[in-house]
Amino acid sequence: MHTSKGSDKLGLERFQGEIIENVNGVMLSDAKEMLHREYRPANVVSHMRLLFASIVVGMEFVVSVVVASLARELELAELYCKSVHTISNWIRTYETLGIYERASSTRKSKYNEDHRKWLFNYFTEKPLSYLDEAQPEFKRVYGHTMSVSTVWRINNEQGLTWKVLERRAMHIKERDVFRFVEELSSIDWSHQNLVFLDEVSFDNRDMVRKRGYSLKGKTLAIRGDFQRKPRVSLLAFIGVNGLIDHFDTAGTFDRIKFVECCQTFVHSKRGNVDGASIHRHPDIVNYLRSVGVVPISLHAYCPFFNPIEYMFGFIKKSFQRHYDESSGRDLLPYIVVIFESYRHYNMSHVFKRCGWMPQRHFDPSGHLSRDQRTASSGDGCDRFGFREREEIVEMEDEPQADD
Repeated sequence: MHTSKGSDKLGLERFQGEIIENVNGVMLSDAKEMLHREYRPANVVSHMRLLFASIVVGMEFVVSVVVASLARELELAELYCKSVHTISNWIRTYETLGIYERASSTRKSKYNEDHRKWLFNYFTEKPLSYLDEAQPEFKRVYGHTMSVSTVWRINNEQGLTWKVLERRAMHIKERDVFRFVEELSSIDWSHQNLVFLDEVSFDNRDMVRKRGYSLKGKTLAIRGDFQRKPRVSLLAFIGVNGLIDHFDTAGTFDRIKFVECCQTFVHSKRGNVDGASIHRHPDIVNYLRSVGVVPISLHAYCPFFNPIEYMFGFIKKSFQRHYDESSGRDLLPYIVVIFESYRHYNMSHVFKRCGWMPQRHFDPSGHLSRDQRTASSGDGCDRFGFREREEIVEMEDEPQADD
């Protein structure tokens, strides 16, 4: 039985009290029974507890001076399921040095601070590298090898962890972001009159749990239903206070259905949509402006600027938590219930994370756009970490030389 240090200390004090209260009339056999009842160890026994028992059994309970030290050690070895040699070493260490801690030896690592710093810089510059890919580079620089386990251990000690990538399209240009910021600066907006809308679709494959607990080396297999249910498509409208409204349709949203939903939602004073083609159609834009809505299309390949994408992520996690995989009910009522639970959900922290600041300005330079690392090293990256592609386009446009 494994116990914490706090519980060990309290248990030792309780054990000491029982022995001291009964010290006058208790024989060695009674002490042995008490030790078995209170502290039959399953793992390594605390040295302090053992030493106290050694002193009590040897000095208080053994009334006859004939009992030798070896007999005492044999008794303790039986009580604590240890060898006599181990008991003797523990007692000898305490009597000689006055301590009971295990002897510790410090081994100097052959990898110094320069090696650790090089490894940190290597994975900082090449975050997509595998552990074994750092080995030949390390050997080339320093002339000796480093095991994969050592690479992992040093990375872990320096705070480097294996993370899921957030991939961003390389087609995003810095000038597009500045153009979007300039467009927003000409509009009087705030958190209270911003509305984000987008389509999303779900089926039962998005709702099943993907992970579970199992022993190491064992495969965790779950017998479940592999029948795919019809997808449910919804058009959602969210604000800083959570979900505002949502509309569902069979199949996917087309331009006609999108306009019908927007007509129902004309009470919105501001609106932000993504760059889908059905959202940017001139007729739809003219209609929205005619009813007092200012449509602002987010530039392409930038879902991290759209708070509704985070909302959809929260909803999908709720699906996995509450979905009954064995139920045969339709998905639409279940999806509606989950969506309605986000009616009054505070999204202000998400708005700020996406760059929509409470001070009524859009800041794209937050931590979502600050990472300058790319899949391949080289020049030509802007401050948002996006690589310009004009040089490739120009090369493709050049006329080919005649053979």
